[in-house]
Amino acid sequence: MSIPFVRGTGRHPLVQLNPLVDNSDRFTTPVADQTFGVVMTAKRGRIDRAFTVNFNTLMTKLGRADSMRANPLNEAWAQLYEALSISNCTAVVSRLVQRTDEGAASIKWLVLSEPTDGEYSFAVSETEPTTGFVLAFKHLGCHNDGIQAAVWVESVTTGGIDEDSKTVHVRVADADGEVLFFFRGSTDPSAKDEYGRSLYLPDVVASQTDEFIVKVKGDHAFEPTDDLYGYTVDGNEKWNVSGVKSCFEEGGGAYTPGDYQDAVDRLKYAQEDFLYLASGGSASQALLGRLATLAYESNRQFRFDVPGAFEIEAAIAFAESLNARSRVEAHLLQAFWMPVKGDDPSGANPNGHMGASMLNVAMACRRNAVTNARGLADKHYPIAGRRHPIARSGMRQTGRVTEQQLNALARARINPVLFDSFSDGSFCVFRDQITMAPTDNSLRKLISVVDMSTSIDDQVTRFGKSLINAYPMTMAVKRMKDFLANLFSAAESTGWLVPSLDMNGNSHSFEVSPNQEWPYDRMDVRYVLRYDGAIRQIVVTQTLSR
Repeated sequence: MSIPFVRGTGRHPLVQLNPLVDNSDRFTTPVADQTFGVVMTAKRGRIDRAFTVNFNTLMTKLGRADSMRANPLNEAWAQLYEALSISNCTAVVSRLVQRTDEGAASIKWLVLSEPTDGEYSFAVSETEPTTGFVLAFKHLGCHNDGIQAAVWVESVTTGGIDEDSKTVHVRVADADGEVLFFFRGSTDPSAKDEYGRSLYLPDVVASQTDEFIVKVKGDHAFEPTDDLYGYTVDGNEKWNVSGVKSCFEEGGGAYTPGDYQDAVDRLKYAQEDFLYLASGGSASQALLGRLATLAYESNRQFRFDVPGAFEIEAAIAFAESLNARSRVEAHLLQAFWMPVKGDDPSGANPNGHMGASMLNVAMACRRNAVTNARGLADKHYPIAGRRHPIARSGMRQTGRVTEQQLNALARARINPVLFDSFSDGSFCVFRDQITMAPTDNSLRKLISVVDMSTSIDDQVTRFGKSLINAYPMTMAVKRMKDFLANLFSAAESTGWLVPSLDMNGNSHSFEVSPNQEWPYDRMDVRYVLRYDGAIRQIVVTQTLSR
């Protein structure tokens, strides 16, 4: 092949072809607004970091639901099932377990012991084995109901005679027999595959997943007489199966403030991104307070439940006990109270009270999945009222709520979830859409405005992150100005922004410049926006004329 150009400079006659310059790259709208974070208990799930769950992986990653009668914290599983079933959203889950003090959760090793007369056996070890084993497995998926492993060794034949083999197959399944992992590797640290890559079993496992760890004792060779070597006389592979083994102890359920903080921190530092936080029905003041702090630190909205079994006075007292309105992040906090019994959508619990905050988040994620030509969703439309009815079966309101009580709930910044009458019938709906912000006449009290505001901030800061250490100051300022002009124009055409009297009829204004005190490496970005509100009240007057 004759190449008519070179890539590097030389002194001889030549044509130098430089790398392609791509000026067509555009900032794309993130999909984090179709994802939410939650701290919850479960039968399965990693405890070392947060992980993602969708409707298809719910059972596999979190296990089956437990009764809310056994533990009220199990409500989160039922809420999550409902949320994922009505939308294509994703949840970032931080599993709540006891990590401190005695009775803390512990992950054990599943060990394939050294053979006795050619027979291998599996055992569970509290600590990492150092002697008396051939293979040791550690599953970080933490299944309360156990896992099962199986090992088979490929036969090596020379001249029709079986020889020692170091090539093993490992199959890992859950307690129900559903295969989680399958690996083929060698006990020889120097083994390579046909492409020159390491075939050493721990390396093979590490290249495919970080949820499973394999330890190999020495350079072990399996003999033809071993019970897991080769094939049976019927031609079947000789798998040595462990049966279901309990390799994880969840520990006690008396969670400490440190346990809650640990779970929230795993959400905070999760690799996966999200724009909403949901309480999952938890009534723990310690957990709700820490999630509220995370909402402020991450500029994410936190929607939480006030227990539906509470009467009006108790519901208001519960919300006020969080002292949310004194927080700087009060507009990011949104409370929902649903005194309506209904069937559990997951079928795991009998008819009873279940919160709706996560359902509200899921409806928002479903709305956000539909964007216009400018990449923006209808976030100026609130998730409330007749457009978003709750479709649980067997629903019945457990008490009458008067106009005076609705007014008290609004003053307490609680969004009731109740039956309401419309032109086409009676439906259970979100009756309001206000935040915990301590204001009566401000855009900051509307959830739809906070939805738009946090989305704008998220896009601006993401774009700003792409500029850092990538451009000189002058170019960075120009690119940020161009980005803001395009973003605010898109927001205005979508309907997020409307003309403002304070800005002479404009819907937005912004300023981008180097910082006066630190002009060499710091840029200041300021913008003023007039969001469209959302109607909550209508005053109708009819006048009779003679």
